[in-house]
Amino acid sequence: MNLGSITSSNPLLSNFSGPADLLRRQHITWKSVTQISHHIVHQIHAKQAASMAGGKRAGAKVKGNQVQEQERGGEAVAGASGGSTAQPWPALKKRSAILSRNELRQLDLFTVPNYLSIKECEAFIQCAVSLGFQHQGSRGPAYGEAFRDNGRVSVQSPALAEKLWEAGLSSVFNDIEIHGRRAVGLNPNLRFYRYTAGQRFGQHIDESVELGGRLATEYTLLIYLTGGEESSTEGKASREELLGGETVFYNRRRVVAEVPPVAGMALFHIHGQHCMLHEAKVVAKGVKYVMRSDVIFS
Repeated sequence: MNLGSITSSNPLLSNFSGPADLLRRQHITWKSVTQISHHIVHQIHAKQAASMAGGKRAGAKVKGNQVQEQERGGEAVAGASGGSTAQPWPALKKRSAILSRNELRQLDLFTVPNYLSIKECEAFIQCAVSLGFQHQGSRGPAYGEAFRDNGRVSVQSPALAEKLWEAGLSSVFNDIEIHGRRAVGLNPNLRFYRYTAGQRFGQHIDESVELGGRLATEYTLLIYLTGGEESSTEGKASREELLGGETVFYNRRRVVAEVPPVAGMALFHIHGQHCMLHEAKVVAKGVKYVMRSDVIFS
């Protein structure tokens, strides 16, 4: 992709060769770099959205001895015939309380409790259902693919990605750097997953996505929309209790962490080269809903 057409639309980006170049100028701060990176993210994905109608389905394949998830294409709406769909997403206010980070394996794997309210979770579920889930399956490990059996809908929404990030997730990454690079936002290719009783996603790893302009994803984000003590929380629609559906992480076949879904909780784990093998265990009862994105670094 030619960054010239992207950077020329922002006066701050004249003679720009990347965030690292900007940092060498004393009058440029990390805040400026973040704003500029957001601009580039939006420009890149605006161009991607126009050409994704023919994108490939998401899948999983074997890379080396591990099954690797791929999220390619990222159509505007799963099952739609091109174009984008304007969706009235739930309003999200910036969190007044400081979000806590529960580290399960240092910064490789951590959760953020109570990121979304139960009411917000329910609103996102209704939005995803209205878009229409499509079944996502696979041929299984015998064909080099992770076993997969769940519903999926994908949306391309820079606006929603920015809402989720600015509502509080950005503060979670204030002190996280990867080789001098920092988090600047979420991948606008957002996915919603639905697991009913008997469904699961077998062991796999998530790959990093190169977005151009020195932007690449480094973390997977999962936001659980059902699970936990939601049955006693005000603002929740009547739902059957969710049993099962834990996300389990492995290191050399040993369990590192087993995370039960809790409505409103966000989970982050490093992906790409250092991604841990993980799986979504079978749902025994109820319906598990999850929102998925990726954290972009620059």
